[in-house]
Parts: sequence; structure tokens; C-alpha cells
Amino acid sequence: MRILNSILKTTIFLSLLFGNLYAQRLTTFSKEVDLTDQKSLEIKLNLSGGKVWFTKSPHDKLFMIEVEYNSEEVRPRYRYDEDDLFVSFGIQSKHNYFGDDDDFDFDFDDDDFDIEIVSAGKTSWDLKFTDKVPLDIDISAGAIKGNFDFTGMMIRNLQIETGASKTFISFDEPNPVRMEDFNLELGLAKFRGKHLLNANFKEMTIEGGIGKSTLDFTGEVIDKFFVQMELGFSSTTIILPRNIGVKIYAEVSFFTSFDADELIEVDDDVYESPNWGDTEGELVIEIEASIGFVEFIFED
Repeated sequence: MRILNSILKTTIFLSLLFGNLYAQRLTTFSKEVDLTDQKSLEIKLNLSGGKVWFTKSPHDKLFMIEVEYNSEEVRPRYRYDEDDLFVSFGIQSKHNYFGDDDDFDFDFDDDDFDIEIVSAGKTSWDLKFTDKVPLDIDISAGAIKGNFDFTGMMIRNLQIETGASKTFISFDEPNPVRMEDFNLELGLAKFRGKHLLNANFKEMTIEGGIGKSTLDFTGEVIDKFFVQMELGFSSTTIILPRNIGVKIYAEVSFFTSFDADELIEVDDDVYESPNWGDTEGELVIEIEASIGFVEFIFED
């Protein structure tokens, strides 16, 4: 029993010791800019590794950024251009930094962003942006677990590219401005988009790679929407609204399972909801699918 207790005490001590040594390497970088007379903001985020939370900032802040990272392996790369109203943020791995090791602790305001962005798995990101000015957002997300809540934000353009990630985006309230371009490029990913019609987009493009996706096209906004999808080897569930008419143009291969039971086939590979032509709003989807599963579900 004494030997067992000694082993347990030693194991616990070593676990705490190495846990504390790792924790000591974690450093927090934060940056915030007040909301003054800015008219818009362009955002570029390179996120790879760790967990990401993207939400609305307090009313008096243009943005707030906080990242916890392993300072022995990576460094933040940050730049805010007050003249062009542009913010860019990412993480660079020491293994991809070709300067002297002594210079690895580089200036956060370095203008050179032509670098490979990689971060360690323990990195965590807390990103907040204003809902008071129009935003143009470009997000490149690698191996992350991300929650992007765009609720109520004034988003003019949105580009999201994911790698081997688990990503959730939501628009729980309508976008106050009409979104000009909304593009999703999904890699080896698990993805869910909630209340996508609240994004208030004109046109949306979706390129699906290998993974599982749920695309929820419900929302409060009543307008005309056009969506173009090109799906690879994937399983895709598409949630359709009952409050507006829906038309689907489908080009699916023999290797794709296509479930559209609640839609009416009005022509070869053309489907309509029962209320098509009788509603003010309309959703038109063109879909190409090569291998996988596509299912349509109606929700209120």
C-alpha cells in the first residue's frame, strides 16, 4: 500500500509539474480599438489550430482581440491601418519563421503578412467586432473548432474558407445591410450554418469538400436569394423555409443519394415548393453533387 501511495503521489506531482510548465508557456495578447468616426472596417483573419469565438463587441469598441498562445512556438501577427480601416490578424509558427531566433519576438505591427500562418492546438481566440459600421470579412480557418456569431452585424461581404475544422456560424437576427457576396469554401470539415437567410445576401456560393454540412436557410428576411452549390464527397442536409417559395435546379450524379420528397418535380431535375410563385420572397438553389448524400427538410 505504501508503494502504491508513493506511485500515486509521484504521478500526481509529475502531472501537476508538467502541466504547470506547459501553462507557464501560455501567453495572452490583446488589442482593442475604440469606435469613433470610422465608416467601415475590412477584416482578414488567418486562424489555424485551437478554439475560436467570434461575437459582437461592446457598443463603444470597433473591435477587441484576445488570443492565448504558446509563446515558445508561435507569435501573433497583427496590423490595424487607421487610414484604410483594415485589420489583419493571425498566428505564425516559429518553424515557419526564417529570421534569427533572437528576432522571433517580432513587432506586432509588422506589415509583412505574406507568411504561412500556423498555430498550436492550445491556442484560443476571442474576437469581437462592432455592429455599428459595415464589415467586409475574410476568414481562413484551418484545424479549428469555431463558433462565429454574426447576429445583428452589418456585414457587406463575407468569405469563409475552412480546412479540417468544426465550424458553426449563425445569424439569429437580420443583417441590417444587403450582403453583396457570401462565399463558403468547405474543406475536410463539419459545418453548420444557422438562419442563413438572415445574412440578407443577394448571391451565395458554396463549395463543399469532404465532410458533413447542415445549411439552414431559414430567417426573418423576405427577399429574393440565389444560392449556387458545388458539393464533393459529402453529406449535406439543406433546411428550407416554408414562408417563401423555393426552386431547386439539381445536377446530381448516379453516386449521390438525393432526398427531395416534399418538393414537386416540375421538369427534369427541377423541383419547386408547393407555394412557389405565391410568395413575395424567393429562394433559388442550383446544386451540383458528385458523390454523397443530399437531403432537403422544410422548417418554419
